[in-house]
Amino acid sequence: MVMQSDAPGKVSPNTPAGAGEHSQDAPYTPDIHGPLPGPNAQQVLDRDDVVISPSYTRSYPFVMDHGKGCMVWDVDGNRYIDFTAGVAVLATGHAHPDVVRAIQEQAEKFVHMAGTDFYLPNAVELAETLCRITPGSFDKQVFFTNSGTESIEAAMKLCRYHTGKPVLIAFLGGFHGRTYGSMSLSSSKYLHRTRYQPLVAGIYHAPFPNPYRSPFPNVPNEKLGQACVDYIEKTMFRHLVSPHEVGGIFVEAIQGEGGYVVPPDDFYPALRALCDRYEIPLVVDEVQSGFGRSGKMFAIEHWGVEPDIICLAKGIASGVPMGAIVARKSI
Repeated sequence: MVMQSDAPGKVSPNTPAGAGEHSQDAPYTPDIHGPLPGPNAQQVLDRDDVVISPSYTRSYPFVMDHGKGCMVWDVDGNRYIDFTAGVAVLATGHAHPDVVRAIQEQAEKFVHMAGTDFYLPNAVELAETLCRITPGSFDKQVFFTNSGTESIEAAMKLCRYHTGKPVLIAFLGGFHGRTYGSMSLSSSKYLHRTRYQPLVAGIYHAPFPNPYRSPFPNVPNEKLGQACVDYIEKTMFRHLVSPHEVGGIFVEAIQGEGGYVVPPDDFYPALRALCDRYEIPLVVDEVQSGFGRSGKMFAIEHWGVEPDIICLAKGIASGVPMGAIVARKSI
């Protein structure tokens, strides 16, 4: 079984002869040569089953060898289209030459530097860029992390530290990560929370304005966002928690794990107004939706709303494990 390729290139020892790199002229189409998984992939799956934790949720026997742009090849030379963009990570595609070059040049200088103890020009330059491109016409500062879930955890700590208030509100269907704090905010699937109770205390969940599965079926979609915000103010703030105990409201700009849900246009202006009335920081999770995936640099920009804290990762570095939060300097 040999992969069709227009340009030969370097391949791994496990790749069949002729399985060359993707070239500019190669077709952007899958090329599968036989039953899957192939023999080389099956060997990896068998070894994986012995030594890798079963907690990973892999459901397809794809064993990656290399990628280029939107195309990926497995260890048996089969070619696929990567419709996941590396699960929203690879904003510039696989092995983008500028990204590869930057990694190589940096690795030749040094790989690790303790940013908590010393200073780094690259970090300053990136923070300046993030402050410039993120929504918000106010002074900002940046805190760097290693991942999306760390960005959420950092925002949780920042909200509680800055406000001195213990309660956080998130939305049903939202996904913010799988470490304990972010998992406590998440509610897209009960499976993520099963056997991990008790979770972080002081977290409440409000209905999200899902136009496809409305929490308020009698409310028209164009008023659904306001209805969900009214529920927070008129029900949750009356029966569950005082608004003066709420240190932050967390929301995905567009829900991802919950079903790729775009809220109606009245939602974010109403939520911003609620946060302003009670001086509650609005935290927008753009880990999945940020860096151009919605057609704007950040999805929240579609509604003209400025969050107090924005959480970033995935597409921020196109494959390098990195994240950040950008917050009002006053916070």
